[in-house]
Amino acid sequence: MTRFGILPQMSLGRAPVVAAALLAGAAATGCQDLRARQLLKSGNDYYRKGEYQLAVESYKKAEAIRPDIVQVHLHQAYAGLSLFVPGDTSPPNQQVAKDAIDAFNRYLKLRPADEKIRQIMIQTLIDSGRYDDALNFFKAKLAENPKDLEAIKALGVISSKAGRFEDGLGWYERRAQVTPNDPEAFYAIGTLCWERLYQRSDKAGEERIKLADRGIAALKHAVELKPKYVEAITYINLLYRERALGQGDEEERAKDLEQARYFHQTALGLRGLATQPASQPASGPASAPAADQKGAKGAKGAKGMKGAKGAKGTTGPPRREQGQ
Repeated sequence: MTRFGILPQMSLGRAPVVAAALLAGAAATGCQDLRARQLLKSGNDYYRKGEYQLAVESYKKAEAIRPDIVQVHLHQAYAGLSLFVPGDTSPPNQQVAKDAIDAFNRYLKLRPADEKIRQIMIQTLIDSGRYDDALNFFKAKLAENPKDLEAIKALGVISSKAGRFEDGLGWYERRAQVTPNDPEAFYAIGTLCWERLYQRSDKAGEERIKLADRGIAALKHAVELKPKYVEAITYINLLYRERALGQGDEEERAKDLEQARYFHQTALGLRGLATQPASQPASGPASAPAADQKGAKGAKGAKGMKGAKGAKGTTGPPRREQGQ
């Protein structure tokens, strides 16, 4: 015991042995650190040359020695991402994506506040078709904050991209509920409905009409919030044309096309391209702003949401059956 009665005294004969062991351990650690950083540098050199596979292999070797070096994981993820080909569903390519995502995750455990890298990882999840993983990430964020607008937007876009239209539309409508005074939230609903109908000519009858009405109502509300919203008015025109395709009755079909022409002419008028003023359709009021309405600024290109196509600079794409 020491004179304080706590630790046993070390014999003088053992002290040199312990000191030598400590020095040897420190030297070994130093060598390992040096080796890991050499491998990291080699990986960086390969990356700059565009030899991404060799870069990944160097980073993996460095990681095995010093997994606490954050750059090892981040650079490995970037190199893997450079090897990944979006849209290629082959097993080797999917494995490349998985390895890159895993490396991003390891980096984020060490640097959890890096939102930029988190977004890159999420985009990689989407590009590689791992939609459920991406959706679960944003659902977890939404559970923490039910009004997280960015999470709601992302859930809508990802669901739509995954081919889950009803889920996507539900998230778009939830966005509008959270931001009831944002015209672009309602514009996004309308353009998503149009995109669905335009791509699905097999949707017919009442089902087609109901979905068109859902989009038209959202777009008209967008115009109420933002008068002279040219892009929204353009899509009302296009949705009435899609609605007409669902009509079994020729008279009802003609009414829809008359409404479409009115909104088309209104949009042209707002752009200064109309050859004649838009006149109210005989089938009833269209509830659209007149081209000479005062108190509203000219409409600029709306951003909308990713996955919902905008109409900046055009009155719509060529139609399959309906003429302008």
